Amino acid sequence: MQLTTKEHKPSPFSLDRMPNFSRIPVMVADTPAAQSKLDKTARNRAIELAGIPVRYREAQVNHSLFERMMATDGLWLYGDGGVGKTYVACGLALEYLNTNSSSVYFAPAADVVSGAISAQGLGGYALLILDDIGKGMPTDLALERLFQVVDARYRNRKKLIVTSQLKPSALVERLKSRGDSETAIAIVSRLCEQCQALQITGRNKRLV
Repeated sequence: MQLTTKEHKPSPFSLDRMPNFSRIPVMVADTPAAQSKLDKTARNRAIELAGIPVRYREAQVNHSLFERMMATDGLWLYGDGGVGKTYVACGLALEYLNTNSSSVYFAPAADVVSGAISAQGLGGYALLILDDIGKGMPTDLALERLFQVVDARYRNRKKLIVTSQLKPSALVERLKSRGDSETAIAIVSRLCEQCQALQITGRNKRLV
């Protein structure tokens, strides 16, 4: 690019300092009457259909961050590996399922760019988590698949949570390293406009 990304200059956010944790039950229902407490089997099935990984199915939510997500079209959670970006994203997704009776899907970005998950099948979800964007080979075809997903969320103002080890300017360089430069710029510019950037800091919890 020369792309001038809209860096949000986020204040660091650390899981080590997150206040007001609460474990949440997850309820998904198609009608108001069905929003009463679901049994454990139905709860687990709802989370499974959302694609949330087993490791994160009891993720806790920070309510102030959830309110921030609800007030925007998206969040871009970035930071070093192992600091808890996916954990935070899944906590938000579980709370969204609990409070909105809406469809949620967790999609590893690597599966989207490889074609393992169809880009066309992701448009209908009220909230989409695109996890670890920047991973996978950024070929022209991979970028086209990623663009389809990002552009659809952007045009329809559907909520999107992106996690990445890369901040916006670094992601542009990564995506265009082996792929089409214009497509890389188009992807990141849409993400910058739609998503509020938030840096996640802390220890690498995988090494503790």
